[in-house]
Amino acid sequence: MSETPQNSLFVLPSLFIVVVIAVLVVLMTPRLPARADVASAPTDDTSQSNTQASQAIAQVDKSTQDFMTLLMLGQAEVPASSVRIGQRLFGATCSSCHGYDAKGLAGNGKTLVNSAFVNSLSDRDLISFISVGRTTSDPLNTTGVNMPGKGGNLSLTEEDLQHIVNYIRGLNGATIVQDETVAEATPIERREFTPLNLASIGGGSATTPEPVTTPEPVVTPEPTAAPAASSDTSGTDTETLRVGEAAYLQSCAGCHAADLKGVSYMPYTDISNWEVDGDKLVKMLTQFGFMVNGYAHPFRGGVPELSDAQIDALIAYLQSR
Repeated sequence: MSETPQNSLFVLPSLFIVVVIAVLVVLMTPRLPARADVASAPTDDTSQSNTQASQAIAQVDKSTQDFMTLLMLGQAEVPASSVRIGQRLFGATCSSCHGYDAKGLAGNGKTLVNSAFVNSLSDRDLISFISVGRTTSDPLNTTGVNMPGKGGNLSLTEEDLQHIVNYIRGLNGATIVQDETVAEATPIERREFTPLNLASIGGGSATTPEPVTTPEPVVTPEPTAAPAASSDTSGTDTETLRVGEAAYLQSCAGCHAADLKGVSYMPYTDISNWEVDGDKLVKMLTQFGFMVNGYAHPFRGGVPELSDAQIDALIAYLQSR
């Protein structure tokens, strides 16, 4: 009984010392800043770097930047009006080899959709490539099929080629921006039918006049015109031949040459000794996908604007050669 107070006096100071040491350890331990505070307080260097990156993106020259980069930057945009024109030009000039959906034709042109080669080029480079084409002697030509410059349609301007490129870009994921005003439909007004008051016409008389019988005129039949396929062009006027020659140079000379002897890098293009079949030539020029020697002939020679009258004159010109 006499030892208990002494033990208590010894334990209390020990506990006090332990508590003091623990408090000192806690106070002396360095505190790390909260992660949220670090993330919410960017340094001046980081802000400046982000600003410079944004400025660099805004200053990208879309005509010289490859298409894939523009896609990643979200800057691949093409105007709807240009895509519409490009689709028409593509269908007339390029579809005979690359297909009307631009996905290629077996044994002919390659697909242009999701094409690594096409998407690696800038608009400017792709226009230059289309302008020159790719011959079969080019090591990069893996199809063995010649691609003539401008698809054989030498009348295409650089603006036309840009329209075609924009159409191809639209097929590969570019955003098509609506830049055309769509006309609103005119509402149809409902109107009540008002019957005609015959009594107020012709001095108040409501009598219906007797119908007057007109004798039918005697029609004298005209001489039957010569068929379009005739090779007799002796009666063809000079103006028709001039129009036909101009149409040939615009739509055909790219493949068949101005002298009709064709180009060396494309087979079956020499038509200098060709016996012109007018009916067949009309079908060849006016039917989509008309096959000639295993090739689909371009619709209207690659110039969709070519009128029927110009085609007739073109055939007359060829028959006169």
